[in-house]
Amino acid sequence: MSSLTVGTIGLVDNEGNYEPFIEDKRFQSTIGIELDRQRQRVLVPVTQTDGSYGAAGAYDWRSGEPIFYVELIDLTPDHPVFANGRRAA
Repeated sequence: MSSLTVGTIGLVDNEGNYEPFIEDKRFQSTIGIELDRQRQRVLVPVTQTDGSYGAAGAYDWRSGEPIFYVELIDLTPDHPVFANGRRAA
């Protein structure tokens, strides 16, 4: 489960109990996540809702340990960035 306001990735069990799973102080807002089953990782888009910041991170899906984190804002310095879990068509 991602979070627009907190930025923590959490797990929800069958009874509806929430537990934080991936907490990274670089997270501002996480909108959607993707499970990469082949590489056993969680892909996390990180964004600032005003478009002033965007990043993408990958975390081990068992431990939550970071694999990589890439800031995207420098790729389009004259345009806002909005990273989310939706794949481009």
